[in-house]
Amino acid sequence: MRAATVYRYEFDADGFAPWEAANGQWVCEHEVRPASVTAVGDLIAAHAEAAIELRVTPSLWPLRDLAVGGEFDFSIVRMHNAQPRPGS
Repeated sequence: MRAATVYRYEFDADGFAPWEAANGQWVCEHEVRPASVTAVGDLIAAHAEAAIELRVTPSLWPLRDLAVGGEFDFSIVRMHNAQPRPGS
């Protein structure tokens, strides 16, 4: 997280609408180009500067199970990038 190059893409909000199937995500039906692209830098430092709590966990699977069980209202769309479930 300290050395990876991650970019923030900024878009004009025109044309975007909430995606009903995934609360909190927005989609656009046509191609859009970013208004700007900025390298973020050290993500741990950025979290600290913004007073955002950052937790490190050995597995996302318990959180995923809570999300699927209805305890949380957020997306787990990138779960395919996670390590396999422990013990599988």
